[in-house]
Amino acid sequence: MGNHLGRYSPISTVGIIFDLDGTLLDSASQIIPAVQETRFKYKLTYLQPSEIFKLIGMPAHALFDDHKSPLEDKLKNEVVQDFRNILETKYMTQTILFPGAKNLITSLVNSGMKIGVATSKPTYLAKSAIKNSELKNLPISIHGTDNIAAKPDPTVILTCIKMLQTRVNVMIGDRTEDIHAGKNANCLTIGLTQSSHSKEELTYAGADLVLPTLDSITILLINKILGEKH
Repeated sequence: MGNHLGRYSPISTVGIIFDLDGTLLDSASQIIPAVQETRFKYKLTYLQPSEIFKLIGMPAHALFDDHKSPLEDKLKNEVVQDFRNILETKYMTQTILFPGAKNLITSLVNSGMKIGVATSKPTYLAKSAIKNSELKNLPISIHGTDNIAAKPDPTVILTCIKMLQTRVNVMIGDRTEDIHAGKNANCLTIGLTQSSHSKEELTYAGADLVLPTLDSITILLINKILGEKH
C-alpha cells in the first residue's frame, strides 16, 4: 500500500469530506435530550432514545414527523427552529468527537489533503459544533443544507467540492444517505457502522469500503482505496 497521492498533486488535490453527526461528532447525548425537551414542549408523542438515535443525521424535521398527528408546515418549521435553539444554547456547550477524529484530520491535512464537512445541519449550527470541539483550529470547509436538498441529494457535497477545488474526493459517512450522496457526487465512499446503519446496508448503498469506527481509518487505507479505484 504505497503512497498514491503523487499522481493527484499538485494538479488535482484530494478532498476528504466527512458527514458530521454520527461520523465526526458523537452527538447523540446532545441531540436526544434536545429532541425530547422540544417534543415535550410542543406536546408531541414521547420517543424512546433508541428511536431518536436511528434518526440522527437525518434532516431535523424527521425528528418531529409524527405520522399519526402530522404537524402543519408552519408549526413544524417553528418546532425545528426551537429545537435548534435548545440544542445550541443548552446542550452544545462541549462537542464530543468520536475517537481518532482529531488525529485523523490532522494527519490528512499534514499529507496535503483538503478537508470538508457536508452535513444535514444548517451551516451555522455545524460551525458552532466544530467551534466547540477539538477540531476548531483545523482547516475544515463546513457546509450545511441551507436552502438546498438534504442527502441523499448530492448538492451539499458538490458545494463542498466546489469550495475545496478538488478533483478526486472521498466521502465518509455513517448513513446510507451519505453513501448515496457521495456516489452521486462522483466520490469514493467509506461507510462507518459506528451509528445506526449496518455493514450490509452501507455495502448495498454502494460504499467502496465499510469500517466499524472512525479510528479504523488511516492514510494508508485512504491511499489504498484511491489506488484501487484509480
